[in-house]
Amino acid sequence: PPASADAGTAPAAADAGVARRDVVATLAGPPPGTPEPGDSVGGLVAQWLDDGFYLSIDRTTSAAGERFYRTIRGLYVPATFVGDVEIPAYRGLAIGPEASLPIGFVPRGRPAAYRRAAGRGLSQAGHVPRQAHRFLRERAVVGGAEYWITSDDLYVRAHNFSVVDVRRPPEDPGAGGKWILIDLSDQVLVAYEWDRPVYAALVSTGKPNYETPPGRFRIAGKHVSATMDGITELDGAYSIEDVPWAMFYNSNFAIHGAFWHNRFGMTRSKGCVNMSPQDARWLFEWSDPRVPDGWHGVLAGNLQPGTLVVIEE
Repeated sequence: PPASADAGTAPAAADAGVARRDVVATLAGPPPGTPEPGDSVGGLVAQWLDDGFYLSIDRTTSAAGERFYRTIRGLYVPATFVGDVEIPAYRGLAIGPEASLPIGFVPRGRPAAYRRAAGRGLSQAGHVPRQAHRFLRERAVVGGAEYWITSDDLYVRAHNFSVVDVRRPPEDPGAGGKWILIDLSDQVLVAYEWDRPVYAALVSTGKPNYETPPGRFRIAGKHVSATMDGITELDGAYSIEDVPWAMFYNSNFAIHGAFWHNRFGMTRSKGCVNMSPQDARWLFEWSDPRVPDGWHGVLAGNLQPGTLVVIEE
């Protein structure tokens, strides 16, 4: 989990950049702002960055013949030391009341898909892409192996799917029967209303040595964005500005958007639950406590308790 999480500004106003070198400079003279043509770059170093730190960029400017990025914290970084981040395109699935269940998600690899051949055998008919989903009809055993048969009559080995289906809700899920299930083995998060899934997405939980603790929790607070940083014994220092749609549920552990990777379906984090930014926003707006329009964050309380979060192996 992050060693600290400070409220930042809304991510919609900034672009992400990843530092390639290790220096951050500020403009000398007046407080940070848009530099005037006569401004010069001084020797004041406000912060040192390690390779792999992520910055939230407010704008581009120039000073002393050099191009700089101005961060949302008012610091200036030479543009040559920063590379852009490509936001992951992955998005989970909103599950309507008429949707066919169960649904299988492919967290890893590109599993082979088969069709019934003449006789009782199977013939390969392509692959199912990683992070794709398929509506499942029934299970079958062919040649001693277990398969799911999809709605379009493809046979896919059963172990390749993270399966989402109706599920008996836990006791006292909360207002509207809302609760969140995170399956650490399948790397999938499912938002439920009572026993019915309404949204499902592949996630990335804690990697080896940073495992996400299982248990039963409630969302304690939500922030439109938060800066997450710290120092770990194994990986050293890290810093990510404007982590979007953060929902804290267990001290510094949070469900949040991750714009810096697309490994959803595989472990990746330092203990938090990573979702694609699009999926995290959906969950942020659906879950409790609700954040009023124009607010940056809110804490759960007796009048507005947080949505139940169940994390299991």
